[in-house]
Amino acid sequence: MTDDVRRPPEDERLAYLRTKSAALPYQPGVYIMLDERDRVIYVGKSRCLHDRVSQYFHGWHDVKTTRMASRV
Repeated sequence: MTDDVRRPPEDERLAYLRTKSAALPYQPGVYIMLDERDRVIYVGKSRCLHDRVSQYFHGWHDVKTTRMASRV
């Protein structure tokens, strides 16, 4: 991948991420957040992947979480 990464408009990216998170199972598991260059920026675990990952792309969060979610 090159340094010149093209990102879709914010609403398209957010819609895509919401669709992906909605398809996750309601089961426990581990999730990995990657940035635009496929670098790992966060690893988490949850009792319900669907609910936890979906939370990142809905509602308000603290500065750290908002910044991380914007880089996914």
